[in-house]
Amino acid sequence: MKKLTKKYGVYKKSRSFTPWSNLVSMLDRQLSHAFSLNDVCDGLKNHNKLLSTIRGALSSSRNELSYANKIRNGEIIGDLFWSALNNLKFQSPGVGGQNYK
Repeated sequence: MKKLTKKYGVYKKSRSFTPWSNLVSMLDRQLSHAFSLNDVCDGLKNHNKLLSTIRGALSSSRNELSYANKIRNGEIIGDLFWSALNNLKFQSPGVGGQNYK
């Protein structure tokens, strides 16, 4: 993740809400089927102690999350996905069955 944040210059634009916290928020949003920023932020605040155990991720306010999603380049998430998939394929060659990116 550090290489990707340097590649896209994400840390230059982050203050207290780190790119890692943003990623964890978006993953939680997908897994919990949250529909709005309120759902995401309220859910993360309810699990703040557990959230901090995920490599120090922090919950955010609606404004922080909205601003972060607005200014950060979304391509970093795609690159992170392909990187994780290729790493998984390296560890378990049978995963996927095709060559990706």
